[in-house]
Amino acid sequence: MMARPVWWAVADSQLDEVAVVNEKGRTSLLDVATLAEDAARERARIMTVQQGLLRSLVVEAHNADPEATSAALAGSPSGLRLASVVWRGAKGWRAEDPSGLYPASFGAIADALGLDAPELGDADAADVAEDAAHALALLHDAWCGVVENVAGVRPRNTIAGTAAAAAIPPRWHRWALSQGRSELWTSVRRAYYGGRVQWWQERTPLEDEDVTVYDVHSLYGSVMLGELPDPKLYEGTTAGGRVPHWLDVTVTVQGDPGPLPRRNEARAWSLDWPTFGTWRGWYAQPDLEREGVRIDKVHRIVSGRWSMDLAEPVGRWLDLRSSTSCTATAKLCKLLVNTLAGKLCQRPMRWKLVSARVAPEGAQPIHPDFPLFAVPDTDAAYQPFAAPAVGSWVTSAARAVVWPELVRGAHYTDTDSVHRASSAPPPLNMGDAPGQWAVEAQGSHRYTAVKRYRVGDRVAGVRRKLMSHEIR
Repeated sequence: MMARPVWWAVADSQLDEVAVVNEKGRTSLLDVATLAEDAARERARIMTVQQGLLRSLVVEAHNADPEATSAALAGSPSGLRLASVVWRGAKGWRAEDPSGLYPASFGAIADALGLDAPELGDADAADVAEDAAHALALLHDAWCGVVENVAGVRPRNTIAGTAAAAAIPPRWHRWALSQGRSELWTSVRRAYYGGRVQWWQERTPLEDEDVTVYDVHSLYGSVMLGELPDPKLYEGTTAGGRVPHWLDVTVTVQGDPGPLPRRNEARAWSLDWPTFGTWRGWYAQPDLEREGVRIDKVHRIVSGRWSMDLAEPVGRWLDLRSSTSCTATAKLCKLLVNTLAGKLCQRPMRWKLVSARVAPEGAQPIHPDFPLFAVPDTDAAYQPFAAPAVGSWVTSAARAVVWPELVRGAHYTDTDSVHRASSAPPPLNMGDAPGQWAVEAQGSHRYTAVKRYRVGDRVAGVRRKLMSHEIR
């Protein structure tokens, strides 16, 4: 089968005119409807980084044949974006947003590669849109070469997809297909808890005291360098010595800071860290081995097998990150590792398109002026890859790295960091290797909420620009 011709498309700000650059560098100026018609005739693959253009293409496809239209969405339910649109009518066409393959802005990557940065901000004029389409085509071709060299596989649409293609063995995918909807996998997924983000406001140093932020080098990467479970699960304990376990237990915890995460019943997206209490939940073994945790009753045990499958690709990316002088390559290596960890824990969810006058429950609007929505497709024959056994173990083992330093004293933590007064002792395992602690920031401080603070020159938070202005 012949490969689809690739077209790069950039629309003006009103989506009235689209500059389309083909593989030979020739440019056409089209409206959205004509672009869809021409793409169907040529079976083209349209590449665009404009969500507005993708949304308009979904509408065109849906109007032509809703049964032949499908879309893939990326992100979380609170912030979804269209990753691709496929229309299977006539000869068919495909449109994709490749921006998920970039670890930084297009301008930053262009600078790192010595190329012209695409001007995407105000493409009011046709020549501006045309120049941007040419620049994106050149940039993407060059960047894909870098990604393939670093990852060792042909780039996918996202860094996470590329990391998974490079690191996850084929047999893991077979197990995901055979066990992915089983009750066993569903149970073990309950043992997945995200990173710990907590601010103990009463422990924050006084305004005239400096604060130091300590971060773990490549926390998730350091865990994946070691022995991990593979995705296959077994009911109960297994003979033959030491194996990984996930347990449904009733526990009693006691100790400050709270040693064990508990899901907040009132806010399903939130975790609590009680300093005292008794409750029932699923946990990976490393969480239950922590001081301050007592197992009162074991209701169920699921076991697995050890694997070193991820150590080689993760180790290669970490080594390259530490040795490269290219900031874009270093950031790519970091994200390959981190997004691989996230891929293991992703929710296996697909979406389907529904046209309705009233938005269905749980739906995400596709276009502001067209009654088209994306809704979760729980009956999809194929679900995205997930490995809850591995993902829950990685996050559990990562919390075990940070936990001893929380016990020694901290007023703030965010997954791989602890914040404490600069006069306090540093972490015990300081160094440059993955899994060791390093100084990330130091200086005067201001905390206003979780994920909203300033320490020295480091500013974090959703209102970063506003906070930077206020602090000066």
